[in-house]
Amino acid sequence: MALSISIGMYYLYSSITSGHIGGDIYVWRSENLVDWECRGICLTSSGESGNTYTAYAPEVVYYGGYFWLCEAPNGKGHYIFRSESPEGPFTVASANLGKGIDGSFYVADNGDLYFMYAKSATGGSIRYDKVSFGLNYEKVALPTGNGSPLVADTNGW
Repeated sequence: MALSISIGMYYLYSSITSGHIGGDIYVWRSENLVDWECRGICLTSSGESGNTYTAYAPEVVYYGGYFWLCEAPNGKGHYIFRSESPEGPFTVASANLGKGIDGSFYVADNGDLYFMYAKSATGGSIRYDKVSFGLNYEKVALPTGNGSPLVADTNGW
């Protein structure tokens, strides 16, 4: 699960919902971090890409006037989606980035957006790439290759 804050509200996104089969990503909203209200599905497994089946570790960040959601379909790379609202609907903004598992966003002090991820299960490390944007933030891309390593060895995931 990932927690995101927007306009005085807290938002929670989960990998799976009890009793639910498939990759739909649900969003909850709270004003106080105690009382949560399910706001419904923000990204469906039958959505635009069809690549969210068993969506793991969704995370959302607000950047450049949009909400960006990353998720790992069955732990096989990542897709990034975009929305004007933290409650969705989110639409596809990238091809499969193919960057390991457990993606996370990081906004640097200089305002650049980075995507961090686990490199591999054995002898792994946390890696990062600077996110590049297309016209009007329509699409995103990452450089090819292994990314830059953080000064941290995770000795696996």
